[in-house]
This record gives sequence, C-alpha cells and structure tokens, in this order.
Amino acid sequence: PASAPLTGLASNTWYYWRVTAGNFCGEANVSSVFRFKTAPAPGDCDDSTVQVELFGEDFSAGLNGFSTSGSSGAQTWAISSARPSPISGGGAVRATNIASISDQRLTSPSLALPLDQNPITLRFQNWRDLEGPSGSDARCWDGGVLEISANGGPFSQIPDSIILNDPYRGPISGNFGNPLADLPAWCNPSSSPRAWADTLVDLSNWAGQSVQLRWRLGTDSSFDREGWYVDDVRVHACETADTPLLPEIFADGFEANP
Repeated sequence: PASAPLTGLASNTWYYWRVTAGNFCGEANVSSVFRFKTAPAPGDCDDSTVQVELFGEDFSAGLNGFSTSGSSGAQTWAISSARPSPISGGGAVRATNIASISDQRLTSPSLALPLDQNPITLRFQNWRDLEGPSGSDARCWDGGVLEISANGGPFSQIPDSIILNDPYRGPISGNFGNPLADLPAWCNPSSSPRAWADTLVDLSNWAGQSVQLRWRLGTDSSFDREGWYVDDVRVHACETADTPLLPEIFADGFEANP
C-alpha cells in the first residue's frame, strides 16, 4: 500500500482527505471523506475548551506581591529596565550573577489552581547570562532553578520532565560553594545570540491546590555575569467552552448530484 508522510501540519486542527485509486485500466470512484485532528501543541487548550488567565504579572509597577524572603548572601532581585522583554517591555525583575556565594530567592504570591481545567501552564520570559560550562566540563558554575510549594508545604524543584521547552542546561558544580550544587539548572546564555526565552511549564499535577512558585539563583565564590531576568509571568488553564466548537460549519464532498 502507498503512504504519504505528513509534515508541517498545524496543531489542534482538523484535516480532511479522500482517496482515488487508479491504474492503466482507469480510476475507481472517489472514496468517502475522512478526517483527523492534530493534537494541541504543548500547553495549548483543546478546541472544546477556552484558555483563561489565572494570574499575570509583568512587573510594570514593582514586585506586586513577589518577595525575596529566604535569600542568603547578597540579595539582588530587583526591578530593572536594562533588558525590556519582547512582550511587555518596561521593567523586568533581575538577579545579578555575583562573584560570591549566594542563594537568591524570588517567591510568587499564592496562586489557587482549579480542578478539571487541565492543562494548567506557567509561561514566563527569561533572559540569562549565568556562568556555565567551559571547555570539556558540562557543569554549570552558577545557575537558576524553579521551585513550587503546594498548600504551604516545602518547596521542591520543578523537574525537567514537565518543562515543555527551554530545559535545564546541566547540573551545578559543587567545587566552589554554590548552595544549589548538583541540581539541574539553567545557566549560560538563554540562546545564541542572547535573547529572551519563552519558558513553558506544565502545572497540571497541582490542580486543585494553592501553590507558590520560586525562582532561585545560586552563585559560587568566583566570577560574575550579568545575571537572570524574569518577566511576563502568566498562569493559564483550559475552561470548558459554553458552546463546544464544531469541527466544521459545512462540508460536502460533491460525490452525489445536487
């Protein structure tokens, strides 16, 4: 049987197809119309639901409920206009990659995540220039991680398995006192050339809970870099549509006479 590879299809989209068989004797009747629907892109809502924003912060008016509690060493998270994000422009919140040991923490307000509205996703912009691997060494020297706390419990690191893009770059070295030693982390530039990364995280595992998110920058005792900028923090869910979206308004294969 013949086959045709399909590439470049849009996500969350209905496609229609039919078949006509033919050989040197002629062509058969055209088949019925078949259809299939591509899956939503990671983090997107299916067409039976609509996206709703549960939380949004672009730091245009300060930290707005974000805190730096629990930091150790020098704490540098602060509003900066040095690198406006491509979405909101204006200020972002930045932690400097200093040349001394620090554990710098930026914690969100409590966010109530709904039940039965999955996928629930966190999306944020981040720009980074953090001391990363050099030569044959694959470890980060300084680096950032993302953590979550549910219902007032302890914070734990968001694992790579639910970071839908822009994964951690490597483990942090333990040679120079970094408080986040051995954890997988973001380090080095966010891209080459340096640009903002659009980072997407699946929070569906915490549906129905009240959570806080925490960005942590760990630095060691040597070398500095520009640091880590975070902006345009958004949490979205997928709410059932009042009127389900139909796969088509009208369809006719024109196989029969009008």
